[in-house]
Amino acid sequence: MKILYKSLIIAVTIVLLVQCKKESEGLSHIVYYPVFQIIGGEDLYINRGDNYVDPGVKVTENGVDIPYSVVSVTGEFFEFDSTAINVQQSNKYSVNYSATSSSGYTRTAGRNVFVITVGDFVTSLEGLYVSDVEQVGGLGDNKYTGLKYIMIRNKQGNEFEISDAMGGYNDIGKELGKGYRAVGITFTVNSIANNDFSFGAAVPQSFGGSVKINSMMVDANAKKISFQSERNSTKYNVVLTQVEAQ
Repeated sequence: MKILYKSLIIAVTIVLLVQCKKESEGLSHIVYYPVFQIIGGEDLYINRGDNYVDPGVKVTENGVDIPYSVVSVTGEFFEFDSTAINVQQSNKYSVNYSATSSSGYTRTAGRNVFVITVGDFVTSLEGLYVSDVEQVGGLGDNKYTGLKYIMIRNKQGNEFEISDAMGGYNDIGKELGKGYRAVGITFTVNSIANNDFSFGAAVPQSFGGSVKINSMMVDANAKKISFQSERNSTKYNVVLTQVEAQ
């Protein structure tokens, strides 16, 4: 009888252990991911040549601070790739941060830093601009206003480069992204007061076709630049209005 009783106890114990094991299968520990707080805002504006110290970010895992690193700094308007912005070169810089949790999960965050030069419209047309653009001879939506932003920077001497010679029509207006900007387009300022400008040949674009600037007029009092660009046989009438650092 005792042997039978002991055998029953052992059997019940085995069943309970197996059941507990089955119930615990599939369960995992709680995972916490890095949580970013951007210090100082997601968009910062400084004048070219100003001293810049990145405000950084605060990263926590389950409420506890953890370390982070700046993994890259890339140029959004003009090509640039480094780990620190160049305050001597006008551009929109994307600063990218990364942090890894104790469980090995990596998350990233970023901010934009605009390094700008405000041209005086006497000798320089550099600056950050809001764009109004109308497509002439195309299909679909053909006009967008208040597009932020287009940048013009001095390349060398009296030669200037524009971040998108289509005034943001594809990139911002149609929301196709920066791969659809008309880049690499430059113009030469002979005389702003006399609206005398020179333009180069059409520049091939990665999204197809070639883009060139046909004409340009400046209203120095209103801080506006009006120009017409052309991609293949489609023309774009663009009006840029200069803005200052926010």
